[in-house]
Amino acid sequence: MPWEEDNMKGINAKALKKCSNALSQWKTRVRKAIAKEGSSYDTIKKHWPIISEEAYLQFKAYCEDPATHLRSEYFKGLQKMNVGVPRLGSRGYTRKSPVWAKEDAAHPEGPRLPDPWEEYEDPLARDYIRARYKRDPITGELTTDDHTRNFIRELVIFYLPP
Repeated sequence: MPWEEDNMKGINAKALKKCSNALSQWKTRVRKAIAKEGSSYDTIKKHWPIISEEAYLQFKAYCEDPATHLRSEYFKGLQKMNVGVPRLGSRGYTRKSPVWAKEDAAHPEGPRLPDPWEEYEDPLARDYIRARYKRDPITGELTTDDHTRNFIRELVIFYLPP
C-alpha cells in the first residue's frame, strides 16, 4: 500500500495534524453556535447541512455534560501554569542554538549591558530563559512577559548560595 511506505510517514503525520486541527476548529464553532441563545437544530442545520439531528443531540449533550466542563476548567488551569511564550519556531532549541551562537559572536566586545540569561551557568535554565525573551529590532532592548520575569525571580532565589 502506498500510504504505508516509509517515505509517506511524514506526509501522513502532517495530513493527520491538519485534519485534527480542522476538526477541533469545527467543534469550537459548533459549540459556540449551540451556546448562543435561541440556538436549535434548525439554526445549526442551516450552517452545516450535513449534520444529523442525532449527531446534534449527542454533541449538545456532550457539551452540556458537567464532566466536560470540569475537564475544560482543569486544562485551562494547566494552560495558565505554562511559563511564558517560547519564541523558538518549529524546530525548537535545536534550530535556535546556532542562531544564538551567531548572535553572541556578533556582540561587540566592550561595555554593554549583560543579557538576563548570562548569569545562569546551567545551560537548561539559560536556554529556557533566552527562548522567552525578544529583542526589539529598533531599540535593541530585550523584553519578555510577566510570567517569565516571575520565573526568573524564583530561579534567582533558588540558585542563591546558602
